[in-house]
Amino acid sequence: MQAFRCRLDILDFDIGILKQDRGEGALGAMQARLAERLPDAGGEFADLLLCWNYLNYFSRAEITTLMEVILPRLSERAQIHALVESSSPDMASTPAPLALAEDGFVRVGGAAHEAPGSPRLAAPRHSTDGLLACMPGMIAEQTMLLGNGQKEYLFCRKP
Repeated sequence: MQAFRCRLDILDFDIGILKQDRGEGALGAMQARLAERLPDAGGEFADLLLCWNYLNYFSRAEITTLMEVILPRLSERAQIHALVESSSPDMASTPAPLALAEDGFVRVGGAAHEAPGSPRLAAPRHSTDGLLACMPGMIAEQTMLLGNGQKEYLFCRKP
């Protein structure tokens, strides 16, 4: 990654930690935990946010709450990339582990994650309009239905 003249922040968090509270005040607590885990921006703004498939594991209210922390940290030309379960009625109970490899490629984690009999959750199958409602000031610049049934989104700031 040293070939690039940019700052790269990687936030690896456990969704269970973000969502550990239930009931009244849970969204505020989740928002505070995210803010604590974000690296100091140092006055800089991010140009790209890679959500991968994490949005599948949050309700629209939770996405809105998280975006209240994230969107102010994005530049005017920022893009958000996300993969959303679109056709499958269910999904793995936890996101697949991802790693940035030395060759610059993203590696999707181990076979145990999708082993037969591993727990599954109902897929929320967020709509484009639903996601946009959670991301004020953003538009869906590009959407594509992938062969695996996921919908790939590229969101950007409204011009």
